[in-house]
Amino acid sequence: MKFASFETIVEMMYKYAIPTPKNECSKSLQLGVSFLLVDMWLKLGLWGLFTRGLPLRIVMIGTLTGAQWGIYDAFKVFVGLPTTGGAPPAPVAEIEKA
Repeated sequence: MKFASFETIVEMMYKYAIPTPKNECSKSLQLGVSFLLVDMWLKLGLWGLFTRGLPLRIVMIGTLTGAQWGIYDAFKVFVGLPTTGGAPPAPVAEIEKA
């Protein structure tokens, strides 16, 4: 699993970060990319690679997701639909009787 993950990360580096395809790169550049990834792995460790900055990401994604649900529910109320997880709105006839 470790080697499959490493190879996938290397492929992604060549796809998104290095403008030249891997088969057109020199051997020294390919070796440098591998050493860069190994260096990051050794400095941060597996735990550090996945948890560094995690609290900030949780706050950012939680805030954005909450805002999206708020907008979605506000739109549903605007068009007369029940809110997410809420009770359905009272029928119009009952509101007019009151």
